[in-house]
Amino acid sequence: WEASTFIILILLLTIGFLIVFFKDHRKTKALQNFFASLTHELKTPLASIRLQSEVITDVAESLNSDQLVKLTSRLIEDTANLETQMDKILQLSRLERGGTVNLRPISVQKIVKKISGDYDSLYEVDIEIECTDEVLGDELVIELILKNLFENTKNHTNTKKISIKILERNGQLELIYRDQGQFTGDRE
Repeated sequence: WEASTFIILILLLTIGFLIVFFKDHRKTKALQNFFASLTHELKTPLASIRLQSEVITDVAESLNSDQLVKLTSRLIEDTANLETQMDKILQLSRLERGGTVNLRPISVQKIVKKISGDYDSLYEVDIEIECTDEVLGDELVIELILKNLFENTKNHTNTKKISIKILERNGQLELIYRDQGQFTGDRE
């Protein structure tokens, strides 16, 4: 009698834990789907805000309004930061849902030039490319890595010069990023 009661109690606890586990798993999946769709939906308005800010900046420059240029430049920078955060959330959501990186032929050189162009107003970027071939990679992941490097330079150093080298060694691409700055943040 005691053994059968103990076994029934263990079975009931196991069933209870399984029910709680599956409910929690379902909630987590729903939350991940919500954030994935939210970030996806916010990308279009952010792109629109950025485009409009760039147009306003061009108009302000033609009117020689320094304060307006400064404000719109800040708006463009903040929008770019928000877009980067959205990209990070989308990538994380994709990976958490069991997704993998999307390997396809890409030009790392074009990506480096595109991302560094977003930071031209902040830094003097020197790019040295010693290869021209395309590589298999996930464009979004490479963009996120580069944006993260630039953001780390912006947030943790006081440098104004960045050097990026792309080399081909033993059939692999090597990207070397140097910001020549003294680290001023918390190393941990």
